Amino acid sequence: MTVARISMMRSSPGRKAEIESLLDAMEEFLSTQPGYVMGFRFGGLGDDDHIGRISLWRSHQDADHAATLNHTVALRSRLHVAIEPGHLETLVEIKGNPKNL
Repeated sequence: MTVARISMMRSSPGRKAEIESLLDAMEEFLSTQPGYVMGFRFGGLGDDDHIGRISLWRSHQDADHAATLNHTVALRSRLHVAIEPGHLETLVEIKGNPKNL
């Protein structure tokens, strides 16, 4: 089952560039992990403080394995210091008949 990990957050004042750098570093690392399909960072339209990332994985197990690696945990720890409380992180199953996946 293909899954997507979705993270949405707001940057603390003055820390947007740091957050973007951390999310890009996370994407760079995760893209080398088994089961990784694709991923990207995104920002809110008209809301400069809203930022997040999406990654697609071949399986729930692949996504969970990558999330528990020491480097991923270290990046997430640094990220949590730079964001506002109340962020969203979820893992969802890709349903229907996605094209080119």
